[in-house]
Amino acid sequence: AGETLGVAKNATIYSVRVLDCGNSAPWSSIIAGLDHVVNHVNKTRRPSVISMSLGGFFTGSVDDVLTSVINKGIPIVAAAGNDRDDACSKTPASNDGVITVGGSREGGGMYYYSNGGRCVDIIAPGQNVLGASHSCSTCTKYLTGTSMSTPLVSGVIAIHLQRQPLL
Repeated sequence: AGETLGVAKNATIYSVRVLDCGNSAPWSSIIAGLDHVVNHVNKTRRPSVISMSLGGFFTGSVDDVLTSVINKGIPIVAAAGNDRDDACSKTPASNDGVITVGGSREGGGMYYYSNGGRCVDIIAPGQNVLGASHSCSTCTKYLTGTSMSTPLVSGVIAIHLQRQPLL
């Protein structure tokens, strides 16, 4: 959705901050963020995708909310995680309806720290990915991790939803 970077150049991004400055939050904040997005989508009636570059240990209550959101027709794309573990032990990556993204390394194959397992649905570039930086409107930087892989897949889904909103 960026002018020079990103996959879905015509997409509109709505940021919903759920993590604090230390990159942590109680699951209740994540649930409140998901509720906020669902309310926004219900108001705008625009095809939407939720991109979640976050995760933690499996939590059933959050899993139930994720399933509810997906059943409302809003796809969720989530990072597999970066601790060389089974993505099926993580939330939101473990949810069967979530599109869970693992990271690939430069030259192919899985990125060393990417979580794996049967819950990983797709692999996208995850090592030294050029992205926009918050430092200025034209600044970029290279980052590594499944949190970089996830928005690439979200962008592809946004393009498909733009072409076929009822997909």
